[in-house]
Amino acid sequence: MSALTNSEIIDITTNGGSAIQQSMFGFVSFDADTLRKHQEEAEGYSVPNDGKDLKWLREDGTMEVMLSINFFKSIVPKKYQRTQNMMKWWLINHDIIGGIKDDGTESKPKPIGVGYRIPTQGLSSTFAFVVTDVILEQAGDVIIVPKEFTA
Repeated sequence: MSALTNSEIIDITTNGGSAIQQSMFGFVSFDADTLRKHQEEAEGYSVPNDGKDLKWLREDGTMEVMLSINFFKSIVPKKYQRTQNMMKWWLINHDIIGGIKDDGTESKPKPIGVGYRIPTQGLSSTFAFVVTDVILEQAGDVIIVPKEFTA
């Protein structure tokens, strides 16, 4: 009876996966002019989140995060998975992550997930999030969170 109770009440299975939490420290960049110069020299390399801090609390009560591109492979059509830039382009143009669309407007991503730290010690360990940018596949399954979340 105990095993049945545990499987029905305690061992709850939810969709999603796990990610290694990493601080925003080290991702914040230079001023806008210096950033543009570096991006031009790097031939297409972009600084994550355009070098801006992630917002700890947005107007809609969510938190901004950056996620590994790995988490989006199940939703991006195969024909756009040839390169990370193609995947990122598709995600931006479908309002899934932040960025500038082909028509010059800014994408409007909506909250797409709920995260929680393990061990969860209360509401301060849980959050709804919006993805502002993606991290290279080679980084593994990481989630970059605002500095305030890791403090």
